[in-house]
Parts: sequence; structure tokens; C-alpha cells
Amino acid sequence: MNRSGDSRHFENDISTKIKETTPETKVVLVMGKRLTHDQMRKVADCGCDEVLIAPMSADELYDVVAIQLGMPRHGAARYKIEQADNGEMHATYSEQAAKDARGGEVVIFGTDGFAYRSRDKFADPGDALDGTISTPIMMSQLAALLLDLGVIGPPGDVRAQQAITAESATQYIRTAAPRAVLLYGAPWSMSGTARQAGKDKVGFNLRLRFHPVDRYGNANADKTETITLEGTVSFAPRRPTLPDSMDLTGWKVMRAGDDSRLPDAPTLREARQSLP
Repeated sequence: MNRSGDSRHFENDISTKIKETTPETKVVLVMGKRLTHDQMRKVADCGCDEVLIAPMSADELYDVVAIQLGMPRHGAARYKIEQADNGEMHATYSEQAAKDARGGEVVIFGTDGFAYRSRDKFADPGDALDGTISTPIMMSQLAALLLDLGVIGPPGDVRAQQAITAESATQYIRTAAPRAVLLYGAPWSMSGTARQAGKDKVGFNLRLRFHPVDRYGNANADKTETITLEGTVSFAPRRPTLPDSMDLTGWKVMRAGDDSRLPDAPTLREARQSLP
């Protein structure tokens, strides 16, 4: 691990020498201050695997090391979301924190239909839509927003891995789902990397440090929290609609709004037909 706050030493940085000697070694570059655009380009050139901005908590450092070495993380979640051109959406989620685990899958179709399967128990049928779709939507929004703020130029310009940063001293970050909203209080800062991950795809590893916000919209100035986002975003053209043949065997089919149960459907085609 190398720590440096002076851009004059990037060209001969020890991380470059390490990568040239043993390319398989993981190098985390710890910076003592925010990076300019020119410095970010030099960081990418030095070949480091990750960039952190000091100061940081032990959990933040552990999380970065765990990702690089493929080790278990203290708490992790996985989300995958696809939206078709007609507005239909398919999302999966898996969350692990200590001994607690959540997971499931949901499809939103038609004007007000949805179907889901989940290991979670929802006492109120109306909670099912919130519990299955809200977090995947808002985490996807958060990743897209941070990438938009940190990446210079269109996604097609992202080639080799590059360091990215963004910050604001005053502006909150807001993400929203149909029945939920999350705020990330200022001042906040983001650092991480972006890379080309295939045709029309950008891979990312981002860390957002922010102040939590209470129910009245006030940021807690005495507390800082961190979220690590790792994944891939596709900019390929969307398919027109989710496939009729999508298997919904064993799923619960619902109508949003009045949260009424609809007849079970073996495929998405039958689920669409069940809507009034």
C-alpha cells in the first residue's frame, strides 16, 4: 500500500514499480487529499487497483482489501435490475448482514401488476412490493448517479481502469422508488474506479462516505457512514419487453394499489392476461 499526497511523484510511484515487477500483486493507493482530473489520469497510469481517500475507518479499509482478495465481507448485498422499453422491470436481490439474510426476485408488468418470490415473510401484502423492489431501484440509481458525477465523458470513453472521485459540501443525494426515498447527507465524498467491462458495459467499484439523514431531512453532522458499490452497468439498447415465456411457477402474482392477490400464473404471459 502506498500513500502519497503529491502528484509530482506519480510517474515514479512505488505502485508502478510493484506492478511492473509482480503484476498479480494488488496495490491500493491511499491519498491524503482530493484529486484533480489530471491527478486522476496519473493514478490510472500508475496501475493501482484501488484508490482510497484518507482518513478512513477500519471497516472501509477492510472492505476494499476483501474485495481485492476475494475474501468474505462483513456485510454485503447483491442487486440486479433490468428495465424493458415498455417500462416492465425485473429485479433480484440478496442481502447478508451477520447472521441475517434476505433475498428474492420481483417482476413489475402491465400497468399495475407485479409478481414476486422471496425468502422474506411479509405480514402485509402491501409490504411485498416495497421489500423486494425498492432497494434494488435505489441502489441502481445511486450507482448511476455517482458514475455520472465521476466519469469524464460518455461511457464509451471508459477504457482502461481509471480513478474517479466526486464530492459536495452542500447538496444531498436523493434516490427514490415507487414507495420509498433515501437521502444521503452532505458533505459527502465518493472515490473509486471505473473500467470497461465488455461491449457497452462499465464496471465500477465505488465508496460513498456521507452523513445519515433523519426522518425530518436533517443530516447528522456527528456521524459518518460508508457504502461500497461494486458492479457493472450496461448501456446496450433495452429489449422492447420482458419475455412472455418467463417462468413464474411458485411466484405470488399481485395487483399494486389495492395489493390484491391475482391467480397464480405459470408464465409472464398468463400473469399479464390476469390483469383486469
